[in-house]
Amino acid sequence: MSDSQSQQIVLTHWNAGVFHSTCLPQLLPELIIYSLLYDEVLIREEDLLTNRAITGLLSDEDNFAVFSELLGAGLVKLLLLPLSVYPLGRRFDPVRLPISARAEEHQIRRSYKGKPWNPTKREERLFRRLDELVTGSPASARYHAPFDPGNPFAAQLGEILDNRSSYQLSSHPVFGYLDETTADQFSAFCNKPEEWRRFLYDHGVTNPIVGPDDGFYRSAAYQCANFLPTRRAILRLVESVYAATYCERETADGRYGGSELIELPYRYPTQAERTDAAQEALRVELAPTEAAADIVVRRGVAEVLVRTRASQEFASIRQILDALGSTPESPLLAETHFRGAWRDLCAVYAENSARILTPSAGAAHKIVRYAVWAFVLARVLGLHILPIRAGNLDLEVAEDAAVIAGVERLGKPLLNGFRALVRIPALRERMGASVGIRCSTVPLTIDRDK
Repeated sequence: MSDSQSQQIVLTHWNAGVFHSTCLPQLLPELIIYSLLYDEVLIREEDLLTNRAITGLLSDEDNFAVFSELLGAGLVKLLLLPLSVYPLGRRFDPVRLPISARAEEHQIRRSYKGKPWNPTKREERLFRRLDELVTGSPASARYHAPFDPGNPFAAQLGEILDNRSSYQLSSHPVFGYLDETTADQFSAFCNKPEEWRRFLYDHGVTNPIVGPDDGFYRSAAYQCANFLPTRRAILRLVESVYAATYCERETADGRYGGSELIELPYRYPTQAERTDAAQEALRVELAPTEAAADIVVRRGVAEVLVRTRASQEFASIRQILDALGSTPESPLLAETHFRGAWRDLCAVYAENSARILTPSAGAAHKIVRYAVWAFVLARVLGLHILPIRAGNLDLEVAEDAAVIAGVERLGKPLLNGFRALVRIPALRERMGASVGIRCSTVPLTIDRDK
C-alpha cells in the first residue's frame, strides 16, 4: 500500500446503489472515525446528491451543523466534477453554485440506478446550503482527478468477464451466482459500445439514458440488467468494478466493509507467481463497528478532531496505517500494533472531547470576578456582606460569603468539569471499540489464457 493510497479514503459505500439503510445511524460517527485514520475523507458529490437516506439525515439542522463543521475544517471533502465537463447554457453556474449545478447535470444527463432522477424541494434547499458552504470554505471540496482516456470501467469489467474462467468467478462466493447468459451479454456491451443500445431497443426501450460519449457506463448497466437473469450478481460486479476504477484514479482507499461492494479477484500469469503472492494477497481493511453508532456527535466536534490530529499520537497511527498490510508481519501482529496506537489516539480524542464539548458556562467568568472582588474588599477595606438565608440575616466576614456565593454559583460548571473527567475513560473505551480490522483473503487465480 503506497503512501498516497493510505492517506485518503473515498466513502464508496455512500453510493445509493450499494448503501444499506442500517448504516445511517453511524454515518456521522463514521466521518469522525475516518478523520482520525486518514488525512482526507472524500465523498463523491453524486453519492451525496442522489442518496435520499443521506439527504434526509442532513436536512436535520443539528446533523447539517456537524457535517458543515467537518467540511469547513477540511477534514471531509466533497469531490466536485471538473468545470470542463459542464456544457454551456445551464441554469446553474458550476463556479457559484457547484452542488446545484451538479444536481442539474445529473438530472439531465445521468440516472439513479438506471432511472430518471429528480431532486425534491427539500433536497434543493439542502443543495443551496451546500453551495454556500463549498463556495465559502475552499477547504471543503476539491475537483475529481482528471478522467482517464477511454472508458476504464468498461475495459475492466470486460476483462474480468472475458476471462472469468481464469478468474474462477464460478467459485467466487459472490460473483459465482453470475450466469453465463448475463456474463456473455455484458461482455458484448463492454467490447461493442453500440451493442447495449441495440439490446435495449430490442427490449422495447426506445429512449435509453445515455452517459458521456454514448459509452457503456453504470447507467447503461443498470438499464440492461433489468432484462437479464442474475441481475443482483452482475450489478454487484458492476458497482465493485466502478468503485475500484474510481479509487484507483483518485489514488485512494475505498470503503468496502458492510456494503454491496466486493474486492475484485486478483489474477497472476503463472502458478509460481500466484504462490509467491499468496501471503501478500490479504486485504486489510479498517471498518467501523456497531459501537460507532454510540459515539456522541455534536457541534464543536471538528475542533476536537483538529486538535487531536495535531498530536503525536495521530502521527504515530498514520505511520502504522501506512505500513498496515504491506509488511511481512502476521495480520495478528499488525492488528496488535494498530490496537495500541488506536487506544492512545482515542485517549487524546477523549480528553479533547471532554474539554471542548462539555456544556459551556458563560456566566462562570462573571461569578469568579464577583467572588474575587468581594474577597479583596473584605481583606483590604474590611467590608461585610449581608447574605440572605432562609428568612434571617446573618453577618459574616466578606471572604466567607464570597467563597459560599462562588461555590453556589459555580456549582454547575464545577460539576460539569468533574463529569468530564468521569466521561474520559468511558469515551476512550467507546472510541477504541468503534473500529475493527478486517483481514480477508482475496481470491487468487491463474491467467491460463496467456
